[in-house]
Amino acid sequence: MDQTDLNLWISCALIGLTIVLPWFAEALNGRFDIFNIKNVFLLYILLQFSIWPIFIKVGEIVFLFGHEVMFVGDLYDSFIKGQYFVLTGLVFFYIGYYLIRHSGVVKRGESRFSQNPVLFLTWDNGRVFFVYWISLAVALLAFITMMSRYGGLVFYIQNIDLLRTTEAAGWGIFLYPLIASQIGVAVFTAHSFAKRRYEWFAVLGILVIVGFGFVIGIRTLVIAPLITTLILFHLIRRSVHFDWKFLVGAMIFVLLNIIYVSFRAVGTDFQEYSVGLTTQQLLLQFFGRFHGGDSMARIIDVVGRSDYQYGILSVWDLIISPIPRAVWSEKPLSLGVIANSLFWPDFFSVDDTGAAVPTLNGELYWILGLPAICLGMFAFGVIFRIIVRKLQIPDLRSMIAYSCWFAFAAFVNETLNLHLFQLIFKLLVLYSIILFIDVNRSQKNTVPFRSTCDEITGIGKS
Repeated sequence: MDQTDLNLWISCALIGLTIVLPWFAEALNGRFDIFNIKNVFLLYILLQFSIWPIFIKVGEIVFLFGHEVMFVGDLYDSFIKGQYFVLTGLVFFYIGYYLIRHSGVVKRGESRFSQNPVLFLTWDNGRVFFVYWISLAVALLAFITMMSRYGGLVFYIQNIDLLRTTEAAGWGIFLYPLIASQIGVAVFTAHSFAKRRYEWFAVLGILVIVGFGFVIGIRTLVIAPLITTLILFHLIRRSVHFDWKFLVGAMIFVLLNIIYVSFRAVGTDFQEYSVGLTTQQLLLQFFGRFHGGDSMARIIDVVGRSDYQYGILSVWDLIISPIPRAVWSEKPLSLGVIANSLFWPDFFSVDDTGAAVPTLNGELYWILGLPAICLGMFAFGVIFRIIVRKLQIPDLRSMIAYSCWFAFAAFVNETLNLHLFQLIFKLLVLYSIILFIDVNRSQKNTVPFRSTCDEITGIGKS
């Protein structure tokens, strides 16, 4: 093993151990919970900066989706530098998370619920159903309008990759009604889980929302509603344990994800396309999304030859995000498109609306280098701990909000601004719906229900 290989293996091992060893410590103490937002956040970093580089190195993969994997070539030094920047960021994340835990904000050993707590449901049943049907109607209208604009359902599916990656500018006017509908269905789902009634309506709504996202070809529109439902089921209906059944479910999810990526690539020809793929190519359909090491290498190299963006582009992108391109035709390019053309000029232009994954650490480095990574990861640690702490208040609103935060934590390591804006949008929709349906909030103990989640305190402890 030469020095180059040794540096790669050491950096990947250090990142992996920094993430996995605390999980083992929590598991030995009975405090590990896969549904803690910190854990799904760290899992994505593990895949991006530890497992993915090893997968690429062992598989001797030189080209990924048509472009050279830069960390095994010209940008190796930038890759190694990026690995240790990520490792430093992890240290600051843990400081932020556990500093809050042992401060006066969260007391040691304090759990957020007593065993099987009695919660009180004050939502108006009729208004909850109204939100449910309106959500499905809005989603259906947005989906039909979108399909009509892009040549119809059949034409869209046949050309899904082309339309998704080159014609997506202005999609927000269709996608955000769909995202709002996700929250409306989530509210109904939480309500039905709590009352142990109308659960088939909830399942139907989830399938409709997921189906629209599947056809459109945007992964978060498919995965986010499923994550939200799983979290709500875990918190309200029945605790989901990290056991063999969970692992089998995870493997099925990976398999379905591989199939879905193949479908997005070629549309109706995905069966013939998939048959010709090797095992390595099939695995790349899943692992290809986690090219964090390559992204960091590119960003460090380009920023080193130019300058930081000092957060100006990030703040401006957040400010103008709510304005639809259909309303503002001259709306500036999104931060994602700028990142694509700047860091992947050989693969993207400003006319392409598909996206590589700059990663959270990469975007933070683009803002102000290592200091931004340290400060940003520390902030995430503090915020995630506070979000977990808020679950000590046992109400459905906090549980649904937590599911939104969990989805955010699951995806923010791809890109910060897009998922941050979606989180803000989801929470605004959620609290607006709550104001509409919680007509009995002044009447305490209106409709009691009991949580069956027997290990719910695990999230608050780990």
